[in-house]
Amino acid sequence: MNNILILSFNTFKMLFRKKINIFVYLIFPTLLVCGIMYLGTNYKITKPNMGVVDNDNTIYSADMINFLNSTDKFNIKPINEDEINDKINSRTQDFVLVIPKGFEDSIYSGKKSTIKIVSIKGKTATVFIEIYTKYYLDILHDTLIASKGDKTVFNKIYNNFKNGPIKIDSEYVNKYTVKQVSGTSLGMFLMFIMIICSNITSLMLKEKQNRTYYRICTCPVNPKEFVLANMFVNLTLLFTQILLVLVSINYLFNIDMQISFLYLIIILFVFGIVSVGLGMSIVIFSTSSIGVSALTNLIIVPTCMLGGCYWPREIMPNILQKLGNFVPQAWAMNAIKKIQMGRPFGDIWMDLLILSAFASFFFLITVYKVKNNNTNRSFV
Repeated sequence: MNNILILSFNTFKMLFRKKINIFVYLIFPTLLVCGIMYLGTNYKITKPNMGVVDNDNTIYSADMINFLNSTDKFNIKPINEDEINDKINSRTQDFVLVIPKGFEDSIYSGKKSTIKIVSIKGKTATVFIEIYTKYYLDILHDTLIASKGDKTVFNKIYNNFKNGPIKIDSEYVNKYTVKQVSGTSLGMFLMFIMIICSNITSLMLKEKQNRTYYRICTCPVNPKEFVLANMFVNLTLLFTQILLVLVSINYLFNIDMQISFLYLIIILFVFGIVSVGLGMSIVIFSTSSIGVSALTNLIIVPTCMLGGCYWPREIMPNILQKLGNFVPQAWAMNAIKKIQMGRPFGDIWMDLLILSAFASFFFLITVYKVKNNNTNRSFV
């Protein structure tokens, strides 16, 4: 324990010997992260332009169009079928919804009609319209099941639903006013935690460059003590940065994160431990400073993509979603989304446990490498 405190004290002393490092390691990262999150949560969302081709021209197809229009999520414009290619290619419409002939008949027969969506922008542009159309079709299908196939009963139930006292109102909220942190903004925060950790673990990099690391390896210092001392320094700096960022977001920028302050600190701190372990592993296994930089960039960006930090994982192919389960960002984002959805803290214990397993793995291989280090070659 005494060795850990001595190593930690010396590291802090070396780090803050230059006062500029207070700005570099604490103030600048905080301002950078807060600035990017503030800009990311204060933009005006534009509604996509959607063309509609109604080949059925029945009351149900018209009701479906009215339902989509009532969500206030799309700028809807009726077009002819022969205009689809021109509208899409000229980008006048972001996508076109085609309601097929026989839509009403398919409802009464219990067969879910295939709604065609034409777009050249991919699933990112059509994911929301797919959700809303599926929701509406499921209502019709469930109504048919409740009516047991009786057309008269079906129409009565449907009309009661359509004209009943229960309405679903969708309000298009301007994020500039609400200042609500989206999942993507918090995902960017996770990315910056990993970048910050890579910068903090550069302390070990300096020890390798000036060969302090190799002298420590020849001293009666337990490898666990060396790793724990660096871990203590890194986590202290990281936890300070996380607190500075969250306090600034809450009280300086007045951004509503839609998540408990305490729960978010716990999730970010556990993820920070993983990031510190990963950063230490990269440094300890690298043979040059260039290798550390290259390996850090090679790991952080792709894993953040797979983990859903930049966009929802649901829009990715299934194989990429499965690969995402092997990166810690995915479990941190999953925990954050659960809490944002109002689920109790007990529902994220598995996510935190998996993150702890990632951290344990990285620290164990770091300790193993330090313990079995026999090389005295130069570190460039």
